[in-house]
Formats: sequence, structure tokens, C-alpha cells
Amino acid sequence: MRKISEWLIMCCVALSMATFAACSDDDKEAEPLTNLFDEPLKIRCEAGSVVPLEFNSPVAWQAVSGAIWCSLSVDGTNFSYNVSGNAGNSRIYITVNTDAQMFEETTSPITLVRGSQQEHIATVYRSAKGYELKLIDAKGNVCDTILITSKGTVDFSVEANFDFGVSEKPVWIDEFTVTTDAENPMSKNFRMSVSEERMPFPGSATIEFMNNDGSVTYPYTINFTGMEPDIVRISGAAPWGWTLSSDGTIFSSTSISGEKSEYDGSVPYTVTTLNYDCRYLCFELHDSTLQFMQPTDSWIKVATDRADASKVFVSGEPYPAETEGERTGYIFAVPAASYDDFMAMFNSVNNLSFIDSTYNNVLMEITQISDYVDLSKGFTIINNMAETIECFPESDTLYTRMLKEKYNLDEVFAVSVDAGNRINAFTHLTDRHWEGWNSDNTLITDAEGNEIEKSSVGFEVAMDASDNYYFSLTASSKPMIIILRGVDGKYLKALVVKSGITLDSGTGFVVKYKMIEDVECTLETDMELAAAIIERHGTREIYSVTTRVGRTLQMFPHLTDEEWGGGNYGSTLVFDTDGNEMDLADVNLEVAMDSEDNYYVSSMVKKKPYLLVFVGLDGKNIKAIVIKPQS
Repeated sequence: MRKISEWLIMCCVALSMATFAACSDDDKEAEPLTNLFDEPLKIRCEAGSVVPLEFNSPVAWQAVSGAIWCSLSVDGTNFSYNVSGNAGNSRIYITVNTDAQMFEETTSPITLVRGSQQEHIATVYRSAKGYELKLIDAKGNVCDTILITSKGTVDFSVEANFDFGVSEKPVWIDEFTVTTDAENPMSKNFRMSVSEERMPFPGSATIEFMNNDGSVTYPYTINFTGMEPDIVRISGAAPWGWTLSSDGTIFSSTSISGEKSEYDGSVPYTVTTLNYDCRYLCFELHDSTLQFMQPTDSWIKVATDRADASKVFVSGEPYPAETEGERTGYIFAVPAASYDDFMAMFNSVNNLSFIDSTYNNVLMEITQISDYVDLSKGFTIINNMAETIECFPESDTLYTRMLKEKYNLDEVFAVSVDAGNRINAFTHLTDRHWEGWNSDNTLITDAEGNEIEKSSVGFEVAMDASDNYYFSLTASSKPMIIILRGVDGKYLKALVVKSGITLDSGTGFVVKYKMIEDVECTLETDMELAAAIIERHGTREIYSVTTRVGRTLQMFPHLTDEEWGGGNYGSTLVFDTDGNEMDLADVNLEVAMDSEDNYYVSSMVKKKPYLLVFVGLDGKNIKAIVIKPQS
């Protein structure tokens, strides 16, 4: 279109010149005219400006512009591409516009036509088009800097009147995307984000926008404010539910989904704060109260990498030697700017709610449990009356020697329990040491080490409301040994349950030989035998008498007719010491009355001991007497 317009101008100029020349041809006597100027004038114009040009011509004239963007006028108002005037002093006005303006200076000749003569009287220089570029922020405001806040990402656009590119971005700019506006190819949208490594550090850099050959540049400053001073970003292992081995070397945790994590020596984290200025504070939990631990006294240690302050490593120390228990600690990562406020909150609220309030600052929660167990604590024994029964170190070498030889046990304890009574024995062990639910971790034997079926003594394992392990069983007439084996397969300690019999002296017996000589009768002293009698026959009034084999004894039981029907069949029973019933004739048993109508039983002493049990009218066993041969 521009070329067609310029062609039309040239045609008009040529036509004007031809017409002017034709008129001049009629004047045969005209002399050649002298040039108005020694050389063409140089006229510089900015778009929109008006520049006058004066000259004195002896004849009529016509001035013609040589470019579409250059216009002429004789009165300064009506501009066109050619103007004319009469002889004499004349003035024309020159103006230029921005049509087809380029980034280089352009020129247009001004030609004066007088008759058949044409004179190049001036050259108009139009200045080059200026490069224009502006930076626009996300809100649509023109700005002179690119500001990236603590969010780390900024959106902006650039508009220009030329095709432009971008210099190399700063190394700490991570994301850098450019899209061209579909409606305006000279407008481009930008997004920049700060790399994770740079986030902690405020700073600035320069980015340049330039034309294609790089001759024109527009530098802008990128300012990054850095992270917010009270923000901490923690990445790495989850903070909650860590356990530390007793020796302070192994960290382990299990997630809700069941995934297990384990670290040997230390647990790594990446912690980001402004300028990496971070405080690592350790607290220990004591009965729902937090206590601050000085770095020198803390069993939790935090170290940072010298080359990279964002790299943090958590380690621990061994649990105090030969000490039972557990401890829980918390590590907080606190930006330096928040330290004072953090400690002020802790000083006012130092319980578990403080952890809830500072949840985002928790680097790690660690529980360490001692593997040590004080086996000398023995057992706490509770009977079925909820009474505590004395439990003491076993001194009988019969048991200690066997347990040492067979099970390498040094911690052996004993308790005396009436046969048939049920007890609860608290082990003072946790499932870290003894997994009571595992039947392989408990062994019950007799005094010689022969295994006894657990079901035969009603053995059970349970926990009280405080999660303390205990086992229950029913004491038998013979000693039994409960041996506890640890989770590591080693035997921990043993409890010897003995038949501790409390006999009822009752009315006793009067024993005579030939109805004349008194024979000593005492409560039974063989507790194992007494326990067996109690277990089998239910009576605790048990006596014994010892005399020569072959003697016939008369035994007065001190029982009334309402208590014991002596003359009735089955009112007196005979058993050997293993519990087997014997025939009355085997021991020559007879029931009779003396002159005062007192019942008595006569029986011959045999080579082996035997037992007489006196049965009441109600069928219950009242008392018993053991007849033993004198050795």
C-alpha cells in the first residue's frame, strides 16, 4: 500500500512538472534560472514537528515532497505532497509523520520546479523510530524492577515495539517460562521461580531484554526478598514415632501404613530457614511436662553439615548403664527470628499442648527404652485374697544348682503357697524382655527339671491396667519352678513355688499304746506330704505319730457323735502316702469305745507309713493322722 501511494505521488509530481514545463515552453525568451541554494539544505524533523523553509524566486514555483511521510504547506495548516507559489519571497512549511518509520534514519528530497528547471533544494531527515519496552507486573502496573517475594514465584509481562529476546537468566532462577500474547505478538508473558537452594537467601540480579542483534538492551533488576523470617521448611523422614535403640545407634519407625524405616547412626533431614539461621532445641518429656535440655546435657544430638547448612543429622546417646526405664524427647527447628517468641511460649505453656501449638517446628519425636532389666527385683506375688505374699531369694541349693546347670540362671526366687491356692505373680518385666504371650518363653518344671504341662496348673498370662505383665497359676502339693526366657532366647529368672502349708491344730488326737502308754502325736512336719493330703482330702487338721512297727495304737480323735459316727462304715478311711486307698484289714483297723463311751480307733503300725482319714456325718473329711514306722 505504501509503495502504491509513493507511486501516485511521483506521478502527480511528474504531471505537475510537465504542466509547469509546458507553460514555460511558451516563453521562448526565458533565460535559465540560477539555483536558489548552492547545495541542498539539510532539514531534520521529528515526527509531528513543523519546520519552515524560506526562499526568493523570480518566477512562480512548485515544491514537491519525495516521500509519503513528508508533507508541505504554504500556510502551516493545509499540508500536502506538493504546493505552489508566485514569484517573490516565499515560505513553505515541512512536517513529517510516523508512516513507515523504521529504526534507522530516513530521508526525503524537496524538489522546487520552476518552469522546465528542477532544483533539489532540501533533504528532510526523519529521525529513527525509538525502541520502546516496558515491564508490567501481574496487577497490570508498569514497573522498573522484578520483585520475587517469599513465595518464590513471580508473573509479569513485557511489551515492546520490536521483536525482543532475553539474556541468560540468573543461575538461581529455576522455572523460567515465556509465552507470547496471541493478540499482540510484541507482548510476552513470563513466570520465574527461585530454586530451592536459593530460597533461604535474599538477593538481586540483572536480566536484560534486547533486540535481535543485541545492539539495544533494556536491563532490569530482579529483587528476591528471601523466605519469611518465621517460616521453617523440613523435608526428609516423618517426624513422629521414632524409637532409638538402648545403645543409641539405631533409629526406627513404622508408619500408619505399616512401612518401616531404619537408620544406623543418624537420621538426615533438610531444613530451610532464612539465611539458614536456625536453632535446634531439644526437650525431654517428664509426666506430661517438657523440660529444656542444654546441648551439653542432651541425649539427643543435632549436627549440621559444614558445607551445606541445610543438611541436618540427628543422632543419640546410649541409655544410662544399668538403668531401667524409657525417655521421650522432641527436637524443634526454630528460625532465629522466632526464637524469643518460641521460648516465651514454652515458658508459659510447657506441657503437651505446647507440641500441638508448634507442630510445624517439630523435627523429630524420639523414644528410647532401656534394654537393661533389674532381675534382682524378683517377683511380686498376690494371692486370691489380693494379699501380697513374701517372695524371697531361693537359698536351697537343690533348686539353685539345677537351675544354674541346666538354664544358666543366677536369679532364683521362692514363694510358699498353700496347695490349691491360686496366685498372680508380677514379673517386673516388659515385652522388651519377656513376651509372656509366647508360650515358648515360659517353662514349668519340677525340682529335677522335668517339664510340667502348663494346663495342669492353670497357667495363664495377663496384663494389669498399667500394662504390667503377670502370670497366674494354682499351687500344687509338690514344688514347681516357673522359668522365664527372654526375647533373646536367654533365661532371665525363675520362681520356685513351694507348698507352704498352714495346718489347723484343731482338737488333735490322744494316742496310747495298750491303752496305758502315751505316744507323742504332733502336727505333721512333712509339708510336702501335708500339701498332698490337703490337695487330695481337703482337711488341714493333719497329725502324725511315729512308733515301732507291730505296735497296735489306740487313737482318740476327740470327736462327738454329732461330728463323727465312728461305728459307721466309711467313717474312717485308710490311704497310703501316694493317695491310694487301702483295705481296713490291711492295718487291722477297728473302732471301739472306752469305759466312758469315747470313740477310738485301733490300728497296727506297718513297715510303710499310711494315713487314717476321719469322715464326718456330712461326708466331709474332718481330720487325718499319719502313722509312721520308727526308723
